[in-house]
Amino acid sequence: MTRLLAAICMVGIASLLLTSCASVPAGSADTGYTVHGYVGKDSQTAASGATVLLLNGSTGQALATDQTDFFGKFDFPGLQPGHYQLKVGEIVQDIVVTTENVRRDIDLSDPQGSMNYAAAGTKELTDQLTAAATGKAVASGPNDTELASQIAGTWWGYSGSTETKIGLCPDGSYADFSESGYSGTMHDAGGNQTGAWGTASQSGGSGVWTIQGTTDSGTISVNYDNGGSATIEFQQCGETGCLLFDGRKLCRTSAQCE
Repeated sequence: MTRLLAAICMVGIASLLLTSCASVPAGSADTGYTVHGYVGKDSQTAASGATVLLLNGSTGQALATDQTDFFGKFDFPGLQPGHYQLKVGEIVQDIVVTTENVRRDIDLSDPQGSMNYAAAGTKELTDQLTAAATGKAVASGPNDTELASQIAGTWWGYSGSTETKIGLCPDGSYADFSESGYSGTMHDAGGNQTGAWGTASQSGGSGVWTIQGTTDSGTISVNYDNGGSATIEFQQCGETGCLLFDGRKLCRTSAQCE
């Protein structure tokens, strides 16, 4: 019951986030109004880098162009009241600006571009219940499958006394492992070595992963089988075959999971 309530709470939070974009200043007759929104490959996956055209609603003339950001968001500020159209690929939607900003979200998987918020919330609840029942995490959030295929593999690194390995498996499963070793010597009162000691600590986890960004930088979202989650920022480090994961250099040892 506790997990069910937690899952329902998460859906509520997700719905709240879904209905709010990045802060958009209130429009006015002096500054103009903003048409803004979100473009998704579907109701679950942001379409980053998508081209959005703003057209004159009467003539079809192109007035402005924007590209969606990492989170699939776009905006056209400084507009006067009137009839406009948004065009993304083959999808065209009418927009009427009166005396306030207008938000419009577009789902590229729907022929009309309609965003099904109910489906998005239902999927998240289903995923949470599935994870609670099976003990296995379910992937959620935006995922760039093409980028995932490029980043997938086993990544390994050693820094100081800590070994770190991350498995970004091509099938979407995830595993991580780290081990830190410590050692020293023992001496008597006269400074003579009388022995040596060593110890190690280990940690690791498994789950599923999704990714957003480019091959230069982005974010990996991890849902662990134990119910936890993590966000890993990655970026190029200037060395072929290696990336910085949360600032730690790891190099790919295999394109598969080991």
